[in-house]
Amino acid sequence: MSEDKDSLIKMIAECRKMQPEIVGLRRDLHQIPELGSDLPLTAAYIRNFLDLLGISWRPCTLDSGTIAEIKGNSDGPVVALRADIDALPIDEPPGAEIHSRFPGRMHACGHDAHAAMLLAAAKVLSGNCSRFSGTVRLLFQAGEETGSGAQNLIADHAVDDAEAVFGIHIGTLMGRDVPSGGIGIIPGNVTCYKDKFCLKITGRGCHGAKPHEGIDPITIASHVVVALEELFAREIPAGTPAVLTFGSFQSGSGENAVPSEAVLRGSMRTKDPAVRDQLKDRMEKIVSAVTEMYRGTWKLDWLKRSAPVHNDEDICEKLACLLDGAMPEGSVLRSVKDPLLGSDDFTHFAQIRPSVYAFLSSSDPAKGSDADHHSPLFRIDEDVLWEGSAMYCAFVKLFCGE
Repeated sequence: MSEDKDSLIKMIAECRKMQPEIVGLRRDLHQIPELGSDLPLTAAYIRNFLDLLGISWRPCTLDSGTIAEIKGNSDGPVVALRADIDALPIDEPPGAEIHSRFPGRMHACGHDAHAAMLLAAAKVLSGNCSRFSGTVRLLFQAGEETGSGAQNLIADHAVDDAEAVFGIHIGTLMGRDVPSGGIGIIPGNVTCYKDKFCLKITGRGCHGAKPHEGIDPITIASHVVVALEELFAREIPAGTPAVLTFGSFQSGSGENAVPSEAVLRGSMRTKDPAVRDQLKDRMEKIVSAVTEMYRGTWKLDWLKRSAPVHNDEDICEKLACLLDGAMPEGSVLRSVKDPLLGSDDFTHFAQIRPSVYAFLSSSDPAKGSDADHHSPLFRIDEDVLWEGSAMYCAFVKLFCGE
């Protein structure tokens, strides 16, 4: 076995020994979930830990992100490791062993674990900086859920000189049937096209006793929802990955009045750009036809259109081979059976730098950690956190090992 592989195995062993500390970091962060780009408590926690390690850092100038650096023993490539750190506006149900201190906020997507795993990797890497060359740049990213954080770090020159960028997502994104501890190093597109939209339907308000004198936007919007669901069910071939979600239906404020307006918000997810364009065109035509049939008017705004995260095929294969020889046998997966329909603003890194966005399964029904992301029931299997730290270290070794 080469000295380089020996060095990686040593760092991985250190990550494993840090497992209790990683759990503690994650639990601390889980209790202080913050939303969007302004994360003062989370940023302070991360920066204090970096200070204790003697790792230099600077704040992102555009939000609460943190950019830190660990120097190797000589000049060499710059490798960026990213962890997103924001939470979601979800109320955590009672009964959890570790619970959010803030009602209406919850780490329901595993970003607390991402931050903890990267902090632990930072501790291991800083203690082994004589074993690699170049610079490891740590990106603790705010605003992933709002889609702003990666672009803010890019605008703040965090990856200008980076040779490659690496990120991890824990949870059930590879499928609930992928056992906890499974590592996904999957080449090509690993997320989907995601298109957010806002549909405003305007009618004419009136008294609830005389609906014939008005134009009911709730009725129109209800027909639109059904028609668009039928579009996805009847015009897209079975097995083609395409999902339409209405996440918000807002209209009216009382029980005895027909309102003037209804607003629908949702998202469309697709893998094929041709299917994406087809659905967008058909959605607009169906909305127009249904709304006009009931004498209303409409405005459909496409709020945000994001591309898939693309994993560099060559780097994926090299990293998977490296992990094959260092992690538990059979844990490294190069493909999954179900289409990956998540989205992540990591795509902005992947569009400008060779990148790998890896997955770490924490799905274990016996532990209650097989629920969907963005659900109040979301949990993670804390026993696999050390693996995420080890994956960060392996990526550094791939580019900066000696």
